[in-house]
Amino acid sequence: MCGIFGIAYRDAGLSPDEARLTESAKSLDHRGPDDRSIYAGAGFGFAHTRLSFVDIDARSDQPFWDESRRYVIVFNGEIYNFRELKADLENRGVKFRTTSDTEVLLLALIHDGAESVLPRLEGMFGFGFYDTQTRTLVVARDRFGMKPLYYFGDGERFMFGSEIKSMRPWQDFDLDRFTVASYILKHGGPIKGFTFYQGIKALTPGSMIRIGPDGREEHRDFFTLNDFLDVDHMHALEQMSANEIVDLMDAKLSESVSKHMFADVPVGAFCSGGVDSSLLMAM
Repeated sequence: MCGIFGIAYRDAGLSPDEARLTESAKSLDHRGPDDRSIYAGAGFGFAHTRLSFVDIDARSDQPFWDESRRYVIVFNGEIYNFRELKADLENRGVKFRTTSDTEVLLLALIHDGAESVLPRLEGMFGFGFYDTQTRTLVVARDRFGMKPLYYFGDGERFMFGSEIKSMRPWQDFDLDRFTVASYILKHGGPIKGFTFYQGIKALTPGSMIRIGPDGREEHRDFFTLNDFLDVDHMHALEQMSANEIVDLMDAKLSESVSKHMFADVPVGAFCSGGVDSSLLMAM
């Protein structure tokens, strides 16, 4: 778990205040105790607090830039298939400076574009990716929303963060009375995309936003639950015996657990006593 924050201005002549960027970063310290860094440049600024799992060297601290210093990313999460993505890029002549999944994600976005990369990612993530030449920002969130990402845009500036409070140094908070009333009347929490605060939204799972230099937002889904529907696979499952399905499930779970076991530091597993956590812990 890491903490990310970013702000981009429509006016390229504006640079975010470093003191406020530091405040935003400090509000996310509990998400990333290993490093806190900020960057303030022409038209945009990023902040990151790091919890180091892969390539714990300072060379992989964020905001993370490519060698040309044109592209930069702040990223929260893990990409479980980053080694496969890295091998594909290396086969095409792309060079790497680190062993982190952060660099793999950055270079994949640079060389293949977000629309191509996002459907191929296996993992949980929220990130902001900025092109300083075109002044284009891309923010995205994983398929199931395992990593949080909130945003605010008014045409003049666009902000995003792992937690709403990271925006407090930049924005007054006004309650969304409709959402609060719905919650009190037991209609559940904030509905899809909304929060308890006016103007601040949650990026929906499996989606991305591209913000151009004119401040316009282009929203796009890269995943929906319907993508799971594979008629041929469903027919194949119907032909399998109960034992075959159990074996298939065991193989899929084992493969998934194996893909998660790549940290460069010791990690722990929570065992709540339920069937799911006990099974994963045993595997």
